[in-house]
Amino acid sequence: MNRIAAILLVSWAALAGSVIARSPYDLEIARSSVTAHSAGNLLLEQILLRRLVIESQSDLADAASHRLAESSLESGSYTETIRLLNSGDGAAEQNSPQCRRDRALMGEAYRLAGDATTAARILTEIVATAPNTAQPDDASLLAVKSLDAMGRDVDEIEHFRRASVYQFNRYWDEARQHYRLVKTTGDAAEALVQIGRGYSQGSEYEKAIPYFQSVIDNYADSQQAKDALLQTAAAYSRIGRTDEAIARYQQYIDKYPTGDKIDRAFLNIVDIDRDLGDDAHALEWCQKTEAAFTGKTPEALAIFDEAKIYASRSEWQNEIAALDRLKGRSDLGGSSQPGGTTSEEVMFMRGFALEQAGHRAEALKAYEYCPEQTLYTQWANQRQRQIAPNVQSPCMGLSPLGAPPFYYIFQDQYYAAIIARHAAARGIHPMLLFAIMQQESKFDPQARSNAAARGLMQFTHPQALKISRELGWTYFSDDELYSPEVSIALAAQYIADLDAMFPNQPEAVIASYNGGEDNVTRWMARAKSDDPERYVSEIVYGQTKDYVQKVMANYRVYQQSDDAKVPAR
Repeated sequence: MNRIAAILLVSWAALAGSVIARSPYDLEIARSSVTAHSAGNLLLEQILLRRLVIESQSDLADAASHRLAESSLESGSYTETIRLLNSGDGAAEQNSPQCRRDRALMGEAYRLAGDATTAARILTEIVATAPNTAQPDDASLLAVKSLDAMGRDVDEIEHFRRASVYQFNRYWDEARQHYRLVKTTGDAAEALVQIGRGYSQGSEYEKAIPYFQSVIDNYADSQQAKDALLQTAAAYSRIGRTDEAIARYQQYIDKYPTGDKIDRAFLNIVDIDRDLGDDAHALEWCQKTEAAFTGKTPEALAIFDEAKIYASRSEWQNEIAALDRLKGRSDLGGSSQPGGTTSEEVMFMRGFALEQAGHRAEALKAYEYCPEQTLYTQWANQRQRQIAPNVQSPCMGLSPLGAPPFYYIFQDQYYAAIIARHAAARGIHPMLLFAIMQQESKFDPQARSNAAARGLMQFTHPQALKISRELGWTYFSDDELYSPEVSIALAAQYIADLDAMFPNQPEAVIASYNGGEDNVTRWMARAKSDDPERYVSEIVYGQTKDYVQKVMANYRVYQQSDDAKVPAR
């Protein structure tokens, strides 16, 4: 069982101190319980926790009570664990995360106590009653781990259900073990697709391809076969077998001309050609896409791709002509479409191209387009000052998008102290950690995303496990991601790694944090530039492009704010 709930108890108590007065005595007992647990003295930890349950305010007492049950389970006191978990007043919402977690712990206690029947009933019910079965929660994950530990034979339907819980939480190996046992039911094709996706998301593309191909060969008329064909093409692209990738995208276009992802097949060929440096063939496919989707969003995306190709070649007049074709269109894709853009981005790129082409007066006018306060507004302001230092633009002086109103949250200096320590140890700017934290979790240590990312800095299981090993940690549990100390330590290390890859490039670091460093390297290569004013437009993922803008805006505000100084401790 995990060792971090005690750390969470102190983290939560310190944070709550800015809202509800905490006595130093209570906090000292809580910290002492952490020390006792870290030293392996569970008996002393339990004594201290019982004092908190009896003597402290109700919210801290509740936190101590939950930790006491976990400590009892760790020490092998299974009957006591069950008693503690059954001792609540019943007022809590039964489907709340804490109540569901308590039920999972109770199921585990019954299992370890030898009552397999009761354990199986409780644990199975937890999985079946998840608030959102498409996004299984932490309690569901705990439950399937305990059910697997029981070693009972189950049918294919149950294997698929357990696999789905593991897959969502990015436990690829455990998910595969169950998916491979789904062979005869209606879920067999989906199981193969999910095995392939797990390998792909773990960057094991060569292992993924046979599973996708099996779906194509054996379930040719299924929706899964359509998806598998695109996934196979993407996997071939990632391992450098670009001819096979393009052939499969072409096969998709020929076989599924009305498929719901037909536009991606066209546009992904453009991306492959660009990565190969074959701009002529990429432009040819842009034109094919425009002809196939006249008047629709994919046409606009293809025109935007044309503009980016010309920008990478410094063919400014051609870029301007392409961008002018996007004027007045409302179907630019935005952040909802891969490869999408916005009117603000188009106008900035047009101003930049005009400036590079020597049309400085026209560029100044283009840079005045600032209906929203975005990263492009900041860049436009900077370029206007360079062109005409004495000219006052209507855009100058605007506050950037996302200026954070949240800093009062740090009045107790709890997060600030942790950030200061880890930022100094890793040689990174503490305000970058603050800016990323704001966008990732809005400073909620219990945040959990719809991609199973957890905690203040929103790490997924594989990513956190990799960084924890880099830090030399011999033990790691997903529960630790809800600890501010642990989450910030992981983020500081990861950001330091990214900063080493992209020195003095905060935009690249931020884009990598959200979209992956391999992708950022590829996007920079397409732009043929490490200037963010040129490569940010190449970011394919709409969410990542939006993320970069918001985090950079927050970062600049934190850097400039006199109130946002992290105290040294």
